[in-house]
Amino acid sequence: MGQALNLLNRLSNIFTKDPNSILGQLFGAVGAQLDAVDPAQTNLASQFAVSTATGDALDKHGKDWGVPRRYGESDDAYRARILAVLPIYTNGPTVQAISTIVQNFTGVPPIIIEYGPDGFTMGVSPMGQFVFSDEDPFTFQIQVQNPNNVPYKRADLEAAVNQAKPARSTAIFVHQGGV
Repeated sequence: MGQALNLLNRLSNIFTKDPNSILGQLFGAVGAQLDAVDPAQTNLASQFAVSTATGDALDKHGKDWGVPRRYGESDDAYRARILAVLPIYTNGPTVQAISTIVQNFTGVPPIIIEYGPDGFTMGVSPMGQFVFSDEDPFTFQIQVQNPNNVPYKRADLEAAVNQAKPARSTAIFVHQGGV
């Protein structure tokens, strides 16, 4: 009767709070169902964030972000892949988004070397900006640092970065670790 009384006590003073009234019996039925739900097992609030969701709820988050779960993939591995691509959607095609994606995979930001047309170096900076005209190709080298040997799949990292980079640009990867 815990939730039923909780519901009745939330009513304004114009309603009766008698558990034996029709309204009290209605809230009693609803409250009984709520009492049967074990919050420790459902923990619904944790299912709303990618960082804490599990099982089917995590699959739904992955679907929202265009990252399907692989056969037999654990929640932790799947969550890491989803979180790795989120900067693509939040930051757009920027050097910072690419840096964040690589850091999500390895724990360390990469060194990004930017090249302009005809191999001219436009800048060497982990935090640089993409600047090129409509006619000029643009290439950048991503040196993936991994001093702690964090396991990651190179193909996953490259796919995430290729989604985040400007469409007309080319990315060259230099990996120090990963498989």
